[in-house]
Amino acid sequence: MTNPRPLTHDEKKASEAAFRGLPFDPKWSQAAKTVYDGILATLEKSTASPVITDPPSGSSEESRDLVPLNQEDIPVIAEESDETAVEFVDEQSVQQIHSRREAIEAGYLMDVSEEAKNIGLELAVGMTKPLWNRGICPSADLSEEELHHRVRDVLLAVRLRLAGLESPAAFVEVPVLLSFEPDPTPQLFLIYALFHKDPLEADSLLLLHPGEVSLAKQSFSEN
Repeated sequence: MTNPRPLTHDEKKASEAAFRGLPFDPKWSQAAKTVYDGILATLEKSTASPVITDPPSGSSEESRDLVPLNQEDIPVIAEESDETAVEFVDEQSVQQIHSRREAIEAGYLMDVSEEAKNIGLELAVGMTKPLWNRGICPSADLSEEELHHRVRDVLLAVRLRLAGLESPAAFVEVPVLLSFEPDPTPQLFLIYALFHKDPLEADSLLLLHPGEVSLAKQSFSEN
């Protein structure tokens, strides 16, 4: 088995520069240049998120950059995907979930709020089970340390993406650098961030696998 390799120092710097709209440093490596160009290309192709002119008040920079959905407005997200083989969830059971805490206890969400706070995201953050299984833990051979690094890489990408938003939005496409077997080289992997109001924990962020998003996009187009 070929172990995924972490990002080099240059690649991390290039990733941060791309998210922040900063120029590429010619001293960085060619691999870092590939990372930089890839993120820029992905950001340019990203679908524009809905813009709300009256953003909510909040103490953190991230929450001011987002416009929340109410809990009851969050779509049930469960869709078949031939490419990603995203796991099905029981729709009736999901509709009985009324808070993120219930979703976590039912096994639909993985709570990464503590990890998020460690990198400056002052929100309750959850990852859907499909995102966890397909993006964070695609192999049973990954160690706890490797899983921790993958969670941190995803959350850092989310934080940088939110910090770079020009307009408030509730639904944001986020390019993340992750490696997948058998290629140890980090590659771009799109995830989606959905900001919402939770009845128990107020400002919350839901991170989704790309195979889960069509119903969410449909809900915006119908509003």
